[in-house]
Amino acid sequence: MITVSLYGTPACPRYQKMRQLVRDEAAHLNLHIQIDEFTETEQLVQFNPISLPRLYINGYLAASQNPPSVKQIAKFFNQEKP
Repeated sequence: MITVSLYGTPACPRYQKMRQLVRDEAAHLNLHIQIDEFTETEQLVQFNPISLPRLYINGYLAASQNPPSVKQIAKFFNQEKP
């Protein structure tokens, strides 16, 4: 199973875009994914606020601040866990 971690605030349009892109690409590729969303202040203080939202796929940083392209997401889906 592919694990996806998303850090940020759900009200942020870039956060919403990242989540939707990941879901859409997983559905397109017929992959099962687990999305863990970290939205509490205590979970976000470890990051510079300017670098949020952050998207990790299989433990790799896939995007910071701006949503990745569909090609980038597919590339990360195909990588092995570190």
